[in-house]
Amino acid sequence: AQQVHQKTGRTLTIDGDIDLSISLPLSVSLELGKVELSNAKGFADKPFARMDGASLFVSIWPLVTANRLDIGEIKLSGMELNLVKNKQGQTNWEDLAGAQPETPTKETPASSSGSDSSKKSGKAAPEINVEGLSVSDALISWTDEQNNQSISLSQTNISISELIEDTPFKLSVSTQIDSSNPAIKGSFSLQSDPTISLSKQLFKLPSTLLTVDLIGDMLPGGASKTTLGGDIIFDAQAQTLDINNMKLTSYDMTINGLFKANQLNSSPKYNGQVSIDSFSPKQLAATLGATLPEMKQAKALSSADAKITFNGNQNAVTISTLEANLDDTSLKGTASI
Repeated sequence: AQQVHQKTGRTLTIDGDIDLSISLPLSVSLELGKVELSNAKGFADKPFARMDGASLFVSIWPLVTANRLDIGEIKLSGMELNLVKNKQGQTNWEDLAGAQPETPTKETPASSSGSDSSKKSGKAAPEINVEGLSVSDALISWTDEQNNQSISLSQTNISISELIEDTPFKLSVSTQIDSSNPAIKGSFSLQSDPTISLSKQLFKLPSTLLTVDLIGDMLPGGASKTTLGGDIIFDAQAQTLDINNMKLTSYDMTINGLFKANQLNSSPKYNGQVSIDSFSPKQLAATLGATLPEMKQAKALSSADAKITFNGNQNAVTISTLEANLDDTSLKGTASI
């Protein structure tokens, strides 16, 4: 607490004991009670950050014997973070950023010396295994006094199962959204079974499902429930991005597709396909609260669907297949820009 006050001028309050235990062979566990960090000078009296409790377990012995660091489940409960930008455009976290490090000069090549020492040691970075992360009942709020806007994410829960490189794990995120200007309330959730390979720079997110359920006067029809799912593969070494089995549902519409891109860091090229399942434009207009002109036939605008296949780069895009149907009218063709 003294060090925090000396470095930042803020008050760090730790209620209760810090439970630190060390066991053989070389294992450390840490438990904290309530912790609170005061706000920046000139901002509201409510804390900048706080939490009800935290626990962490680290087994250091595998680091010595197998160049592996084993970390138990990290638990954070009742975390609260209050972010604010005042009317002068200042944020309540600017003072925590600190001064930027000086650029190394030719006389003191800090970066090169560090890399040389790591090369000379020939020691690979340790493998890190994390048993999981659990964040329960967190609150994150954002207040923009310049634009009279506030957004809060409450009842936020984040769960990550055992995190081991090249091994699938479970990712689950859920939160409640409350926004002013625009006035929107609702919920957000994310589910996925990712696999991360830092050594290969390969990231896989299969069975990913994002759900956003919102209500608000500014939304068409006053409410919106949207789901987006798919299988995502990002290969940083090969500079490729693949999105397969993509499915978007919203406002009585279902859109399926796939997207592939390569040469991301140099000259990006992409191709894909989008198809819109059959839906009723008349029903969609009613859901959105839109008024359609009077039709001669009652069955008009009762069915529509479309399919598009495309490819392109930074300078051109080609629609090689265009198929669309509206009631008894069909359109087929190609297009390029």
